[in-house]
Amino acid sequence: MGVVFLTSPTVCRSQTGTIKVSGGAVQLIASSLSHYNGGVTLTNWSKVKINYTAGMIGRAWQLRIKASDPNILSDDGNPNLPLSSLKLTPINIIFNSLETSCVVNGAFTLTNLGQVFLSGTGVLASFEITFGTTYGLGTVTPLLNTKSGYYYTNLEFILEYF
Repeated sequence: MGVVFLTSPTVCRSQTGTIKVSGGAVQLIASSLSHYNGGVTLTNWSKVKINYTAGMIGRAWQLRIKASDPNILSDDGNPNLPLSSLKLTPINIIFNSLETSCVVNGAFTLTNLGQVFLSGTGVLASFEITFGTTYGLGTVTPLLNTKSGYYYTNLEFILEYF
């Protein structure tokens, strides 16, 4: 047995536009000593597509991602894991610079406060951005003292305009 971590992007919210997340549930399984020492990474696992349709030019936007819970929860009665055990990285960002700017805020460890993943300002009245998400469990803080079991959290993607 090892550490099995499951996350699912279950909540997507937007003021005007859509967020589509594909790739299904994310399962990160630590089953060897190298996983416990160095972590487990799934590269470019989830695909996210933002479609802005507000019809207003020059509007700033941001995509925030947060966990639904204050911890990565254990389903086996083990101590919960800190959210900082999970690292998220946006990769392969595709957008048209004639439609919008896009600032990538880099990799970060997960929190339940909603950190800005991407941001920009729309040049046209509508635009589309597509990117992948890489997940790393135990890549920042090793899992060596983690008890074997099933752990989970839900991710929320929040698209805001201002």
